[in-house]
Amino acid sequence: MEMTKDLGRWLGLLITDGTISKTEWFLSFGNIENELLDDFSKLTQKIFGLEGKLTHSNGRVFTIQVNSTQLVRKINKEFQIPIGNKSKIISVPEKIVNCNNNQILCSFLQGVFDGDGSVVFNKKHNIRRVDLTSGSKGFIEQIRLLLQKLGIFSRLSKTEIRLLITRKNDIKEFQKLINFQHPKRRKKLLEMLN
Repeated sequence: MEMTKDLGRWLGLLITDGTISKTEWFLSFGNIENELLDDFSKLTQKIFGLEGKLTHSNGRVFTIQVNSTQLVRKINKEFQIPIGNKSKIISVPEKIVNCNNNQILCSFLQGVFDGDGSVVFNKKHNIRRVDLTSGSKGFIEQIRLLLQKLGIFSRLSKTEIRLLITRKNDIKEFQKLINFQHPKRRKKLLEMLN
């Protein structure tokens, strides 16, 4: 399967807020933001020609489910996305790690940060940063290296499995190259840099 910007973003969303069922019958994407649910559903249709269904809600989280054993097996094999609980063992797919197209990398990273990223902004205490949290230290380290490839410096937290972008120039470069599609995070990042 050829890597594209759309596929990169879709993979970033799936890796962070998605799951491949243990039965291998379906994959799903859960989020509280309608924009991200719609985006995942539209990307699934565009890339794979498959319809995603809004299946249920759990509290404020809604889930898009895509029923396709063939797609599940293809994604698992081609992109090494684990079946079942993946949070502690996830890694960046080799096709992304080895990708030399910065637009694809940025799309993938946008999907990742839309899923598990955050903007921390406290003007009073002069705290400004973009964070990424994961259960997998290896995944966070791989993301740090991808950001570095794009000229964005980040560091790892000493106490948590968290990546931090703290320097103003790096945050501006993050906004310019990657940014968020997540509406609240995008707005908060804009406020932080103004």
